[in-house]
Amino acid sequence: MMIKREWVIKASKLCNLRCQYCYEWDQLSDPTRMSAGLWERALQAAYDHHLETTRSFPDDDVRTVIIWHGGEPTLLPVAYFEMVIDLQYRIFGMDCIESGRLENSMQTNLYATKPEMIDFLIDHNFELGVSLDYVPGTRVTAGGGHTEDRVQANMAKLRERGQELTPLVVLAGHTAPEIETIYRTARDDKRNFQVLPLFLGPEARPMDGAAVDADAISDALYRLFVAWYDDGAPIEIGPIDQRLKSVLMHLVGLAQPIYDRAINGDSVLVVDIDGALYKPCDEYGPDFALGNLKLQTMAEITASEAYARSLDRDAAQRQDVCGKCRFLGACSTYPIFATNDGYAEQGDCRVTRPLLERMEAYLRAEGVDRSTVQAMFLDAFPVLPGDRVAAAE
Repeated sequence: MMIKREWVIKASKLCNLRCQYCYEWDQLSDPTRMSAGLWERALQAAYDHHLETTRSFPDDDVRTVIIWHGGEPTLLPVAYFEMVIDLQYRIFGMDCIESGRLENSMQTNLYATKPEMIDFLIDHNFELGVSLDYVPGTRVTAGGGHTEDRVQANMAKLRERGQELTPLVVLAGHTAPEIETIYRTARDDKRNFQVLPLFLGPEARPMDGAAVDADAISDALYRLFVAWYDDGAPIEIGPIDQRLKSVLMHLVGLAQPIYDRAINGDSVLVVDIDGALYKPCDEYGPDFALGNLKLQTMAEITASEAYARSLDRDAAQRQDVCGKCRFLGACSTYPIFATNDGYAEQGDCRVTRPLLERMEAYLRAEGVDRSTVQAMFLDAFPVLPGDRVAAAE
């Protein structure tokens, strides 16, 4: 089995767009870059984590992914990328990189990427994801201009070079009502895509048109599922495909392992520009930081009181939110840790639980039951109760 350890590195918060819902809104004009010294410490921590995972799961294929995040990473100069790649070769070694056990990925807005940057990313086998909402008016330039047509044109140019990008659509006030149209556009373009519910963020964000509540998000995800399912599921849509798996597993009485960092370690870690280390979707600040890579090694962080408190918070939240849910097991509990919307902290699963309930009811109305799933899909569920995986999703 493949185990991925993903490191989301905030190399710079500087951005050429002003997406109204961005949770980094307050820092989008800050040109500060992560220093070479901090990159070295972060990569060393990633390598140590890679080795520890390999020791813990010796029969598995362990991959480490460095995810360049921002801000907009392509605003950094090519020379900066070259410096980091040199550090990767020095710390991880040529064999680890050339075998694919270390990968680089990037989330970009692809609005104004220079040709030399594109050449560099392709030459170094970066996996690229693009942020694109399809609906204009919210992902805008600093001057308020629309971005969608230009981004899609750049995606088409990359496709001509053999680079397939997976759009990431933020599900918010502007996109939720248009989710079926977004689906049809991606389908007709033969592009898989992902949907990310709106995150909490600073009060200064201009949220007119972007604000949305949990019920509207859950409803939009359900409508997306229905459009996709009725269409024969011609493309992959995250997290709809994962939620369908949970519903089908529930119908046949199967379970997958619970998402538990205490057992399987951290599958995703976020390194802020100042070296602070976080779980994904946690708020910035000392209350949630696991430690700081400027001052601590990975071993020191995982042995710290702050890290232990984070595991305790996970366990308490999992019990509070998921303990009595009838989908527990079929759902790994990962969804409550994968979105920073504030509801899990209130003891509620306001998006995923009602979504699973409506999806299951829809499938039952379509004649899908235990025997149907067993006959058609059982080979898609290799995970049985008691098995362990490093990351549930």
